[in-house]
Amino acid sequence: MKVQLMFADRSFPITPYPSLLADDLVQDLQLETIFEAMSGDDRFLYNVVRSALLAPLRSVAEIRHRQQVLNDCIRRPNAIADIYTLAGQAVAAERKIYVGFVRYHPSLVLHRAINVLSALLPFLDRLHNIAATEVDSVTSPGLSALHRGILADLDDEFFAAARQQLRLLQFPDGVIIGKHLGQANTGVDDLLHPSEKEPLLERVGLSHGSSVSVQIPARDDAGAQALEDLRDRAVNHVADAAGQAADFLVDYFRALRRETGFYLGCLNLRRRLADRGRSVVMPEVAEHDRRRWHGHGLYEPCLALSDHPAQVVPNDLDADSANGVIITGANSGGKSTFLRTLGTAQLMAQCGMFVAADDFCCSVRTDVCSHFIREEDSTMSSGRFDDELIRLGKIVDAIGPGALILMNESLASTDAREAADLGTEFLQAFADRDVGFVFVTHNYDLARRLRAELPDTIALRAQRRDDGARTYRVLPGEPLPTSFGKDIYQRVMEGSLR
Repeated sequence: MKVQLMFADRSFPITPYPSLLADDLVQDLQLETIFEAMSGDDRFLYNVVRSALLAPLRSVAEIRHRQQVLNDCIRRPNAIADIYTLAGQAVAAERKIYVGFVRYHPSLVLHRAINVLSALLPFLDRLHNIAATEVDSVTSPGLSALHRGILADLDDEFFAAARQQLRLLQFPDGVIIGKHLGQANTGVDDLLHPSEKEPLLERVGLSHGSSVSVQIPARDDAGAQALEDLRDRAVNHVADAAGQAADFLVDYFRALRRETGFYLGCLNLRRRLADRGRSVVMPEVAEHDRRRWHGHGLYEPCLALSDHPAQVVPNDLDADSANGVIITGANSGGKSTFLRTLGTAQLMAQCGMFVAADDFCCSVRTDVCSHFIREEDSTMSSGRFDDELIRLGKIVDAIGPGALILMNESLASTDAREAADLGTEFLQAFADRDVGFVFVTHNYDLARRLRAELPDTIALRAQRRDDGARTYRVLPGEPLPTSFGKDIYQRVMEGSLR
């Protein structure tokens, strides 16, 4: 039996820190809101969804594998929840079994294995029942293989044989050990024989056959230890096999819990967004060399889950064939929100999830990272500009061709001329290495130079009406020499002076 819901050819591990840049990405895109929405109070589920979202897939085939499984889960939500719950109960049942030894001891290993296998057998029976119910209702290769594998391996013959073997492993009729005579008539080559009941006359002591028995005195500790060692040598291979079988089942249920947990988290997020009146869509993904990136009705899911969902304004994107996007425009006009929207959509798409949009298409990126403006270091160990360059250096060291970097007011801690010079050099280097970027800036000189020197970019601008009102729409538009900061000044300062 194999669990191949996350990947078609391997298992899915929980990695606490899948990327050196993961912490910055979580902070910049406010991903904690999504993690909490997907996991609720389940900390195990939190670790699963965090690991999945911060490890974007790089293969279109792998993404589609997960999308197909997720579509099945959306159609049959109760089934995936039942399997996740069952797997969690099985893992909890195994943890309750006391392990009372430190060193390897065959008898104790066998005892634990029997207890574990006996405890997990009912869960296998329940899993078989779920698979029998669901096998004809799913179409994805992942779930179909899971259910068919369960039905093939866990049939009636298996359960009958398993119960019989568990009974025999307890040696209810004692242990029969065969040996060969070695040098000096010592016993060698211990061999465990199936136990057989003694004939009736032997059991009542009336047999005329010749037999030899040894009675160990009650206080003969050395004799008792010798007998125990003799038994341990005989059951060693059986204990090892039973222990491996128990470990396999425990690992199976752990993997089942991990991989169904991801899809359960997706369903939780989908339900939370639906409760806020927001729809989602399964995105189209393409190979990186096709350079596809467009969508309609894109919105920021973290904002939609907040206490002010009415402020969510959908936006569109048309950046096919472009390697860079430059976003300028009015202060407080929705530029940073749209940047987070694009980054979150790319991450969700590349881990096989749905996207917060009406439709979305993207090319696969080798990595997704972010560089947002930060407050000054409170320890005063470095200035803001030093910190910006250090973080940019880490990004340059970590990413390669095909990556995507999201930059929000980067290099704003130096003067406008230096920012224009450095920003142009950085983004030209990214473009030369086929690293896509989305750059939000108030620096008109920088934006103008980028448009002139990097023709393979598109320009977007946050919309401002003639009366100064912000629509939070980000539309195609060339950079302007003002960000209309005076609008904010008049609204805040004039209101304070009244």
